Amino acid sequence: MSRTTAANLARRKQHSDRPIPPGTPGKIRAAREALSWTQEVLAAAAGVSMRGLQAWEAGTKQPTVASLTKLADALQVTVADLLPNAVPHV
Repeated sequence: MSRTTAANLARRKQHSDRPIPPGTPGKIRAAREALSWTQEVLAAAAGVSMRGLQAWEAGTKQPTVASLTKLADALQVTVADLLPNAVPHV
């Protein structure tokens, strides 16, 4: 295995060690629906794939911190607003 491949695998493992709490899918959907946006509109605004967004909202996959940041920026909320137990940002 090349050094580059080993480094990429290590980086992926590092990200998978930081799970997004289970309440995040509902928070993403609620923030999107508060703007009356479809998944397609949010995916385009955030620069993420539709398939990824669908999986995140369904709770079958977890967004990376970078993707969560893109979603928060597009939704005009903080990353904390998309995490469980966060008080909505007003």
